Amino acid sequence: DEAVRITTEVSAALSHAHRHHVIHRDIKPGNILLSEGQALVADFGIALAVTAAGGDRITETGLSLGTPEYMSPEQATGDREIDGRSDIYSLACVLYEMLAGDPPHTGSTVQAVIAKVVTDHPRPITELRDTVPTHISAVASKALAKLPADRFASGAEFAEYLTKNEGAVSYGAALGSPESPYAMARLWYRPIPVALALLVLGATMGWLVGRTAATSPASAYVTRFTIQVEGPHEMSDAESPRLAMSPDGRRVAYGVLGKLYVRSLEGFEGRELSGTQGSENPFFSADGMWLGFVQDGRLKKISVEGGPVTTLMDEPVSFNSGPHWSEDGTIVFVKAGGKNGIWRVPAGGGVPEQITVVSGREEDEYHFWPQLLDAGRLVLYTMTGVDGQWEDAKIVVQELGTGERTTVRENATYGRYVSTGHIVYADAMGTILAVPFDLTRRTVTGASVPVESGVRTARWGGAASFAVSDGGTAVFVRGSNAANHLLWWVDRGGMRFGQLGDPLTTEYVRLSPDGNRVAMWIHRPEGPDMWLVDAATGEADRFTFGAGWEWTPVWSPDGRRIAYAGEREIFVEEIGAGSDPARLRERPHEMWLMSWSRDGRWLAFDENHPGRMRDVYVLQVDSVENLIPIAETTADECCARFSPDGRWLAYQADGEVYVVSFPQLGAMRQISVSGGVNPRWSSVGDE
Repeated sequence: DEAVRITTEVSAALSHAHRHHVIHRDIKPGNILLSEGQALVADFGIALAVTAAGGDRITETGLSLGTPEYMSPEQATGDREIDGRSDIYSLACVLYEMLAGDPPHTGSTVQAVIAKVVTDHPRPITELRDTVPTHISAVASKALAKLPADRFASGAEFAEYLTKNEGAVSYGAALGSPESPYAMARLWYRPIPVALALLVLGATMGWLVGRTAATSPASAYVTRFTIQVEGPHEMSDAESPRLAMSPDGRRVAYGVLGKLYVRSLEGFEGRELSGTQGSENPFFSADGMWLGFVQDGRLKKISVEGGPVTTLMDEPVSFNSGPHWSEDGTIVFVKAGGKNGIWRVPAGGGVPEQITVVSGREEDEYHFWPQLLDAGRLVLYTMTGVDGQWEDAKIVVQELGTGERTTVRENATYGRYVSTGHIVYADAMGTILAVPFDLTRRTVTGASVPVESGVRTARWGGAASFAVSDGGTAVFVRGSNAANHLLWWVDRGGMRFGQLGDPLTTEYVRLSPDGNRVAMWIHRPEGPDMWLVDAATGEADRFTFGAGWEWTPVWSPDGRRIAYAGEREIFVEEIGAGSDPARLRERPHEMWLMSWSRDGRWLAFDENHPGRMRDVYVLQVDSVENLIPIAETTADECCARFSPDGRWLAYQADGEVYVVSFPQLGAMRQISVSGGVNPRWSSVGDE
């Protein structure tokens, strides 16, 4: 509250100065004085010097004036035209420091700081201090936009949006915060336990959308509350969202442990829909009375009140399908395979019709997450390049008659149009934004506004765990897993005692047998690859080059080799040998390697079967034809780990942990009693 009050008072002073055509150019903590608690802006020395030199002539040489940590990007680059929005940026840096402890950009040299100011996006404040209300973090992020046009137009407007939501609910630790174990690493396309499940953002999709929609102050009020999902709390990863909101904003559908639930926002608990086990991609009909979903790779529907499940068509659907049920009774979806474009089928079933075609050019390799608009004349979707990553994703609107495309936003994904006249979308860091869009003219009519931060996103395929009603009410899952992660050493009590390396975006983190190195899949701008990181220094050496789809490394018992899975192949590679990897096995479906037995003879892996979810197998390394099914049922089974003596396998099945003897398979024994995932053995195998 104190930080907001000080910022508001400084904003008022700056607004007065700006109305008199005076730009301060050096807003920083040292130039804000407190007199009996009242904030005063001091030291207009740079502003006076610029005026005395004759307007902006002093900056015509490209000279940067100001203090680096608080400079706006246009100041840092010596821009000739500086206006009041530069001071707004600097004041946002001060607010950021008051709340987070440091300015948004720091460095060991002036050059390093300026480089970050120009190129880096600061982390949301809520990731550094999770008790800060989300709307304060979002307002600060908007004021810190790189482009002046994307910031608040004046100090008065900045202050207005800082204070108009006083009393909004504050939250505990978000799942994406450094305090959360789920920010450390993530397993691609597999369930992740979620302690606090869903958050609902009500009213008009947030205070900033209310501004661009010209709503009244009353209608722009934001209400938030948490929905505690049915336990044990395990929700899907973002690649296949299990989250939907009815068009009228009154119902939420979500998936827990592979089952779909529907909950009225007026009620107190969700209702399980029988027959939906293993479902993903839920979506409501236009009248809100039906729930469509993808199950066993097929498009299906069920009444929101329950009842029989109806299959709409037999052709396989992509897990990135993101189907949408339009008002004209048409469902749009993406066929399995990813590069087959977007299709539509009558909601009553029938023959599907293709409506977009993938051109084959690098910038047009995948079409995901479609939405039909304007009585079926337009389709909104996410288009990605050859890697299918968010870095090359953009949101487009395509006219079905002519095929003409309009790009709404670059480096953006999962766009959804709402009747307030906005397209709501996600960026790679898990920030949800809204941009005003004229559907008739198919043009963007204003700047993007941040609505919420820390929402779960997926790097591949561009999914985001949020859903929005036609009127702008949203539901989302916290815990962005696309942002940079901090890796920590912790003791068995969960206490941290050291950090491993710098922040990076990673998954599949595997420690070597001697504890000296860590193998992990790291996302970098040039693409994802496997890296080996020194556990003492944090220095990283690249292990694969341009592979992209080689993941889930497991160490050999002697630490000299690494086995890893391609999309449908298993490889073994000797570290430092410089030779090509040996291919052990090819399988018909996607695989994830999990464990290498201590005697070096066996590899355990998961395989994703479209008809029955994941199963667990063991492969003999020196006799690759020897493949043993460990858990091959309709349950979702994964994450098998050998015991140190090799006599047992622990694995996960439908949210519980089991063990089974090996190699002579006996009856499985349940270990967990109220939910459990991702088992690990102690070093001697007694726990």
